[in-house]
Amino acid sequence: MVRRRGQHKGYLHRQGDVWYLAYREDALDANGKLVRIRRNMRIADAKEVRKREAQRLAREEFFRVDEQAVHPLSLITVGEFIQTRFKPDVVWAMKHAGQKHYNYILLKHVIPAMGDMRLRVVDNDKVQTLVKMKIEEGYSVQTAIHIRNAISAVFRHAKLRRAYSGDNPARGVRMPEMSRKEAHALSFEMGKQLLLLLPPTKRTAALLSMTTSLNVAEMLALRWKRLNLTDKIVTVGAEVLNPGTLTVRENYYRGEFGSVKAKSRRRDVPLSRSVVKALLELRARSKYSGQADLVFPSRNGTPLNERNLLRRVLKPVGHQLGIPWLSWHVFRHTHATLGEEIGMALSDRQAQMGHGDVRMTLHYTHADLDRRQQSIEAMAERLLEKPVKSEVEGF
Repeated sequence: MVRRRGQHKGYLHRQGDVWYLAYREDALDANGKLVRIRRNMRIADAKEVRKREAQRLAREEFFRVDEQAVHPLSLITVGEFIQTRFKPDVVWAMKHAGQKHYNYILLKHVIPAMGDMRLRVVDNDKVQTLVKMKIEEGYSVQTAIHIRNAISAVFRHAKLRRAYSGDNPARGVRMPEMSRKEAHALSFEMGKQLLLLLPPTKRTAALLSMTTSLNVAEMLALRWKRLNLTDKIVTVGAEVLNPGTLTVRENYYRGEFGSVKAKSRRRDVPLSRSVVKALLELRARSKYSGQADLVFPSRNGTPLNERNLLRRVLKPVGHQLGIPWLSWHVFRHTHATLGEEIGMALSDRQAQMGHGDVRMTLHYTHADLDRRQQSIEAMAERLLEKPVKSEVEGF
């Protein structure tokens, strides 16, 4: 019988107190030419394992090596597989944010560290060494987790393409405990003071975010056709908008429009009367008031820049109020926290936030539209009350 290219023939032998498996396998030389090289693999301690058991272990190793060798892709490097298979097959289909994330992690961390390694030689120890090294270099545990997860995704796809056999090398990689940054939220009094200091358009955006939980990417992509500012049901395309509500269907992230982060983020949220009034006033004074126009556009009608808004608007006001941690994301924490304070049901807060898992809503806390409407009205009324001076001094 003719042996398939890549199949191995070897023998078990003992050197001193160790059993070794000697065999030859395919490899690529420096010029990319397929060559045969000799391997001598340590199998077991001869003092602890007899020959028959060593032969069994050797057969298992033969099977594993043959599984890799009969597939040409197993000979390529991690970097080559990422560029020729993982990115074209997997990354291209991700949302814009996912593509940016994976491209950064792979190009910054994974390819420089193991891009030249053959797929078949990457094991759990190499992945563990990499993530440990990154943490020792000063990267956060969260970044190390992202690196591990990216490597895991690459090897899952390699197994799918039969370019790698055996366990995923990222499986079982240990991580130190992750300490999250302190999550901040505004109190009602802080929120009142903040709204007084913001310019009109940004004030409306902040009030909208605090009372609906929209994040900045969802607000920057919000169009007038997604809002029903009347007291009647409105139909837009195939969707029905209830009175005094908005629908979240799109976001704008790092220069690209796209669908929302997760299916649960496709949600309808009620608007308070005061927010409806503020939005009507905003539309009346805006030259971009068509159905397809953005609610919060730049002077040219294009989306605003999230980082510029943070640096030029929120941060100066935050420093003025003694809350330098102020950011757009704080408004989502604020919505969950204020909702809890006024007695809003957990299920309603979950619906407002667009969380698929109620545990995520509980993390942010640090369905019925009519029922939620009452809570949103109470929240907006308290935010728009005139702040009590003695209560807000010094926060």
